[in-house]
Amino acid sequence: MNRSFVASSVISTFLLLACGDSSSSGAGGSAGGTTDGGGGSTTDGGGGSTVDCEPPPAMPGAVSEVPLTSVAATAQDQNGDPISMVSMQLCGADNCLFATTNTIGMATFTGSDSLDRPVFKPGDSLTYAKIGYPFTGGTMMSGLFPLIVDSGSEFAAGATVSADDVSLTVPSGGAVVVNELIYDEPAKQTFRAVTVSDAAQVAEITGEAGFAMVVGLGPVDTLFCPGVAVSIPNTAKLGANTAVEVLGQELDIGEHFAGYGEWAVVAEGAVSADGSTIEISDLPVLLTVAIRIK
Repeated sequence: MNRSFVASSVISTFLLLACGDSSSSGAGGSAGGTTDGGGGSTTDGGGGSTVDCEPPPAMPGAVSEVPLTSVAATAQDQNGDPISMVSMQLCGADNCLFATTNTIGMATFTGSDSLDRPVFKPGDSLTYAKIGYPFTGGTMMSGLFPLIVDSGSEFAAGATVSADDVSLTVPSGGAVVVNELIYDEPAKQTFRAVTVSDAAQVAEITGEAGFAMVVGLGPVDTLFCPGVAVSIPNTAKLGANTAVEVLGQELDIGEHFAGYGEWAVVAEGAVSADGSTIEISDLPVLLTVAIRIK
């Protein structure tokens, strides 16, 4: 295994334990075989060959320290209901603050220092889509976290899993690496998804205009080698055969697919000929993703 990757794994795992943030470099699950326990080479179980399944090299974003003392953050789901009595996080790439929401969905984070590019988010993608809302200063903020649908099905090479009408197919002989530091038992390693196409909600989630829809996928930071095929219902009503880009939000402190908290293109796809679905052929990782016309 690449020595620089081993060093990155140790650092990311240490920060994970200190910050409660996810890092795919500490992953260890698999489909169709076994892993080396460090997110590295994975045997595909189909004759002893080895699939190299590691995240790409880190691409760190620019450090931006944001001071904070006390921040009241409110959380709601896509139905407008408060997310109550749930542990939430205000995490930077360097440290994390934790708080539990009250009955009206408000959590208060208290600190006396600063965080590097902090975002307000859930700690995992088991119940709600894992989305990070940047905190740039002030004393109040809010976030919309759609309820995610659990398929109840684990990943397997050559098999298709579906949730909320989103289907994912792992290639035959493909490798899957789940972050077992966060998703530490089979019930937490099942495919999850939720689609959002309401224009106002999409703009709130992404912070930008021009995105057609958002799809929460989980378990977040699950790696695939090679990439997987994903079929998404075209609830945004994009035109048949429209080419699209798939942007993922990077919330891993390893910053493998983008700078921390940023959205970046992770795959491409197109609307089907009959206009019913958006087809992605080579998604390398599960993140919350946004669909944008190319």
